[in-house]
Amino acid sequence: MFYKWKECRISGSMKEPLYDHKNIKLNPDKHNEIPQNIFALSNREKWRPLIEESISDFIRPDILESIRDADYDCLYSDDSFWIDEIIEAHDGFEINMMDVLADMLPSIFKAFRAYHGTRTEDLSSFYTKGLKKLNCLEIEELAKKMFIDSADPISSGDKLRSAIETVDRRNPHAQTEGHVYFCMDETELLEDAGHYLIYGSEYLYNLGIRITSQTYTKKNRLIGIGLPTIFMCDIPIDQIDRRTIREFSGIILSDVIGKLIGLEEDPFSAGTALSIKSDLSSEFIAGHWHPEKVKRPYF
Repeated sequence: MFYKWKECRISGSMKEPLYDHKNIKLNPDKHNEIPQNIFALSNREKWRPLIEESISDFIRPDILESIRDADYDCLYSDDSFWIDEIIEAHDGFEINMMDVLADMLPSIFKAFRAYHGTRTEDLSSFYTKGLKKLNCLEIEELAKKMFIDSADPISSGDKLRSAIETVDRRNPHAQTEGHVYFCMDETELLEDAGHYLIYGSEYLYNLGIRITSQTYTKKNRLIGIGLPTIFMCDIPIDQIDRRTIREFSGIILSDVIGKLIGLEEDPFSAGTALSIKSDLSSEFIAGHWHPEKVKRPYF
């Protein structure tokens, strides 16, 4: 089932200015204009040659032949043991190719292209202030305005406090407060994480579920705000932590080597989400669009 805002009678409207010059659907070349020093995961044909050249001292023809002979079921993207063991057998030293490539990536690319999904009525707040880290207190104040029942403020206030405790977004293990989340592949937002586009803030949604007993009413309040919006961003690589860069180095390695030995192309099934622990300046928002069709989540 799909959500289509143009066919939904409750969809909100957008405040001026509309930033049409930044709208990718009105300026489609923006989506395809990817500088060589921007890593865009889906644009394999551009980054594969750069990676092949960078790792050519390690991934030689004899190494590739040994990988073929090993006949691995798959080239794991979260652990490079399959290539590390072969290089050690050939060259006599221990190596971790995920670490090697992670060290190289900042000298190859200056930024990662990624996509942030939300629902908003005000583009200017993003194009002037950028993307802000999750601030739980701000979302909780918004939940009070949207979901506290003026006819029964005490009971609904108790529900809000209980919801905050239950959802527990301040728990450091949740890794949400103080983070901004993105997907490297925008199709994940459209097909697997549509709730961000349909309802906006996940935290606000989760609080609303627990405060408002009528789910239909709660959803209507959320989808009555603005339109689903995807922001296309170029995140400076120095804002991405080492662990995340290493994770993507594994994805890149398995893709490039798989291509070199003739394996079927992997659709990046490991997932492409990443987060940063700082605000993203508006100068790194390359554009936006309002997707007209979003796959509905299960809830």
